[in-house]
Amino acid sequence: MPGGHLHRQLAHVVTPHGDRHHVVGDLQAGVAPAKGRERGVVHLGLVRAAPERHWWGEGEMKFYLDGDTGLPTITSTGTEDYVGGAWAFQDRLTTESEPRVLTFSAPYFGYPQYEKHDVSKLAPYATAMAPHHGMYRWHLPDPVYFSEDLRVTLQQIGQVGPGLFERSDDVSSVAYWYQAPGGGNTTPAFPPRTDRMPR
Repeated sequence: MPGGHLHRQLAHVVTPHGDRHHVVGDLQAGVAPAKGRERGVVHLGLVRAAPERHWWGEGEMKFYLDGDTGLPTITSTGTEDYVGGAWAFQDRLTTESEPRVLTFSAPYFGYPQYEKHDVSKLAPYATAMAPHHGMYRWHLPDPVYFSEDLRVTLQQIGQVGPGLFERSDDVSSVAYWYQAPGGGNTTPAFPPRTDRMPR
């Protein structure tokens, strides 16, 4: 965005049951730039620790733009689709043998992180942990433009068998966007290190 400034918003929360959306970015509450002034393109990165069992990637990314309240302007078909994946990021869907998780990185989307062991060496204990999943989507070929306000959420929806269920996962996210000079925003202060640590 010519003349725009790069902004970011970090969010880290364990989403409670009954609150089915992790808020990735929220710029609705602040002083908006003049009506019609372009606020630019959004880029998203997600890290998810999945403490609950079963598949976690059915939640939709939702983009509420410029006054959307009940329904968003843009909705994805699910987390794995949104970051360019399929088949639960596995080589096959089967209960006959253990599927192999496939990570990948592409220029605009990817799923580069799948970890089941803590490799930080911060503590002298066994390293098994709830799986961590890292993924990203850069909206360069498909920009999301907004003029006045923006709210991006991620549903916390999983699946076991044929049914969907609400999850309570530890999700960290960062949203980047370019914003025209002169517009205000409500980006909170960068949280301290203790608030950014995965549970």
